[in-house]
Amino acid sequence: MDAILSNLSTQKSPCFIVGDINIDISKCNVNKDTAEYVENLTINNFMPSIMMPTGKTPFTATLIDHIYYYPGSHNSKNITLKSGNILSDVTDHLPNYTLITSKKVKCECRPYVRIFFSKK
Repeated sequence: MDAILSNLSTQKSPCFIVGDINIDISKCNVNKDTAEYVENLTINNFMPSIMMPTGKTPFTATLIDHIYYYPGSHNSKNITLKSGNILSDVTDHLPNYTLITSKKVKCECRPYVRIFFSKK
């Protein structure tokens, strides 16, 4: 895996690694293989986008769904990532997402509020 990540990082192109990896990175302090996995990613400048638990049961919480981002040579201060989990009772995994936003692009967007009014 280290050779593949190293090859990706030398290409200088932005890259995401995303998936239901089933490696619980919240256990990297107690599991040597998990610690090595996280170390390989961070050494090659792949930064985690999701840091909250993504798998849940009534008694446990795990971080097994991963989103890692490598900005490449286009590491711009004008780009930000916004990530999170979507609360859902449909499955034992929380769907997660990452949005790439640009500070340069200004749009005339609708406000992020719901406007309630009475019918007439």
